[in-house]
Amino acid sequence: MNLPGKNYFLLCAIKGINENDLQFQEFARYIQKALRVKGYYRVDSISKAQILIRLAYGIGNPHTVVNTQTYTTSLGYSYYVGWTQIYVPPKTQKVTTSTTTYHRFIMLDAYDAKNKNIQLWKTVITSDGSNGDLRSAFPHLVAGAVNILGEETNGMVGWGSYYDSPEYLSLVRSPEKDASYPFTGKERLGVYVINPSYQYRYFFKSSQVFSNNGISAGVTVLAVRKNSVADHMGIKQYDIIVKINKKVIRDTNDFDEAIRNIKPGKKIKVYFNDWSPGTHVRHAEGTLN
Repeated sequence: MNLPGKNYFLLCAIKGINENDLQFQEFARYIQKALRVKGYYRVDSISKAQILIRLAYGIGNPHTVVNTQTYTTSLGYSYYVGWTQIYVPPKTQKVTTSTTTYHRFIMLDAYDAKNKNIQLWKTVITSDGSNGDLRSAFPHLVAGAVNILGEETNGMVGWGSYYDSPEYLSLVRSPEKDASYPFTGKERLGVYVINPSYQYRYFFKSSQVFSNNGISAGVTVLAVRKNSVADHMGIKQYDIIVKINKKVIRDTNDFDEAIRNIKPGKKIKVYFNDWSPGTHVRHAEGTLN
């Protein structure tokens, strides 16, 4: 089957809700930003679309589990009164706790715009957690599943992300607008970088090539300025920079120092991991102004 291009129009797949619903529009912006990482571009009309993507989401009723445990508060003992042995049994206390969780889900299914009977892929993301506010949980589900969006999941995939993960930050801070990122001091390369979270480093195996005494290396690119040195070098959002010239980059301080030490007009060689899992470190060269 010849796959169409990646220009898509986003539809609401929830009965009774259309694309003008404010909640849908908010969720659609998160989906748009995440899909852009995979090369998908949202268009403003069905006539321009090569793909139709339907978005559905929801949250289930609260599920409460009650757990009762018995704890020993004091051990039993015995003592004598005259010739009589007195036995004092151990004391126990029952403690009852309850945990309430909610089942959250996001479903995206894509169809060929020219032949709506041809389904291209279906991605289902699920999560169970204590947060019953879907508006708050939604960007975490999307951020945690950036790498599988636009793919057939063959079922449901449970996922989530931390508040400090670069995937989550990129969704809530609007990477389309350079003005929302503090590029000051890093204009020469043209990237905004942060220290990646532990979850992000572990999943993307970012520190297997460059490390020191087991300490993870690398800074995550959260945004790239258009037509910058980094842009021309092919550095993308979510790439992890692990080395600049001969300097291993373990955090943003190392990154800043490496850039400062390169004089204007000198070459820069940047080693970085592609955002996709399983890829190897590659490098690109450029000239700093």
